[in-house]
Amino acid sequence: MAKYRMVRTEFWKNPIVLEEMTPEDKYFYLYLLTNPHTTQIGIYRITKKEMAFDLGYSIESVDSLMERFEEHHQLIRYNPETRELAIKNWGKENLQKGGKPVMDCIVFELKEVEDHSLIQYVSEYIHKEEIRNLFLGSLMKAEYLLHDTIIQPDHLESLRHKELMRRMMALKRTGKNIDLLTFTTLPDLENFGGMSYLSELLSYADLEKFNETEKLILDLWKEREKRNILTLAAMNDWEIAKVIAELDKINQTKMEDHTSLHQALVRIFEAPWEDQYHSKGVTTGIEKLDLVTGGFQNGEVTIVAGRPSMGKTDVMLHFAKIAGWAGYLPLVFSLEMPEKLITSRLMASTGGFNRVKMRDPKRMLSQSQKQKWSDVIGNLDETNIQIFDGAGQTVAEMRAKTRKLMHEFPYKKPIVFIDYLTLIQPSEFYGGNPHLQVTEISKSLKTMAKGFDCPVICLAQLNRSVETKANKRPMMSDIRESGSVEQDADVILFLYREAYYDKDSENHSLEMIVSKNRNGPVGTIKVNHNEHTGAIADKHEQNTTSGG
Repeated sequence: MAKYRMVRTEFWKNPIVLEEMTPEDKYFYLYLLTNPHTTQIGIYRITKKEMAFDLGYSIESVDSLMERFEEHHQLIRYNPETRELAIKNWGKENLQKGGKPVMDCIVFELKEVEDHSLIQYVSEYIHKEEIRNLFLGSLMKAEYLLHDTIIQPDHLESLRHKELMRRMMALKRTGKNIDLLTFTTLPDLENFGGMSYLSELLSYADLEKFNETEKLILDLWKEREKRNILTLAAMNDWEIAKVIAELDKINQTKMEDHTSLHQALVRIFEAPWEDQYHSKGVTTGIEKLDLVTGGFQNGEVTIVAGRPSMGKTDVMLHFAKIAGWAGYLPLVFSLEMPEKLITSRLMASTGGFNRVKMRDPKRMLSQSQKQKWSDVIGNLDETNIQIFDGAGQTVAEMRAKTRKLMHEFPYKKPIVFIDYLTLIQPSEFYGGNPHLQVTEISKSLKTMAKGFDCPVICLAQLNRSVETKANKRPMMSDIRESGSVEQDADVILFLYREAYYDKDSENHSLEMIVSKNRNGPVGTIKVNHNEHTGAIADKHEQNTTSGG
């Protein structure tokens, strides 16, 4: 919280202030720049009610001013959910000078920001030299950091800083010390700013802040690369899939994936004497399946496989509905079935309507079914299911859409459903080799699950050879291009209906055969499957389970 703020006199010469702002606008702008909530980074938390109270305005007046400053003047951004406000020209007006104390404050405040898009918005107008000075100065002070840092010379912005870091790395490779004395021997010392500049860099060194600074530099590099990619895409008319793939590569560069064994052991030290918290995962809506698998777990890929017309889509939509009602955000990527048919199936299975009748509800539904139509719609609406029915989507496109929905629904955990595996478009053709294509897709799905820390459930087809076997219950080798799928999937669930092969059979249950369960037992669970409505429900009878 600020005790005072300095506003430069050049503020009044700004063309926007001079020509476009009303007296009320100028007063409001000065308030935004100087109120007690302001920070060193120009992003701070404030409510509209607080603004109205401080200024003596009504909420309606504040709403009007905020809209004018966001839409017309384009000088601020406001996130109504996090109550964070960002000022566009803050860096230009308020961060001309600083030093280590200011840098310490900036590093701390950036970690407190919830809406990271506001950091990007403000950072475009901040002079970032001191961040890079702190990074390079720390490398000079503690040369071992050169081996440890994820930052590479190309992650830095200025040519001088890039070349300076390359020279440090070259000195380190030849066994020389990285210090001011060594730098005095360089024939092109003046190209790096001379001894005075290098001494200044060293004064910025702060090893305690190195990790935070490293992350800031990486974030700044990502934003520059994103802008470069979008510029190249516009100039060269790239396909959207290529743009998404290139942007996704940048976002996959991470630093925070480390846990020491010491930390892990400390966490479980008291385990034998404490009640343990068990993550139940996302419920499947089938009690005995939950007992076997623990539900759908974050970071895990589940493959649901079966022959055509075995009930794969019905099972997937059942899982999606249950997850939605449990408070998750189900994202359904239907690469085969259009959205209208998916919606029709959801209505049929939820309302108990015969799917044939869904072709013409007005003529074929009974009066009692019509009366509960709106209740079924209301129940389904509560699931928040999101449907993407574009054909030939890549995993990169799915990741981009998932990320977008996560921003739209920040308080809901996503769970991804894909129908189905071999319809996913690989990023490369691989000479038409389906094994290599499926291998890439399978590994990408696992990366997606881990990256978003969410469950991914993908349907898969079985080879026709299963039809020639005496016992037609599937096994893992029956999955098309099964090698990589067997390896990468955490859970493999096969669907089998005896009545599908034996029309005279009185057994109309659907068997869910858990053939692989990386973190638990395998076994078979029988459920009721209504072929006419697509509804799935528990079957209360003895199920077989085996350890594994």
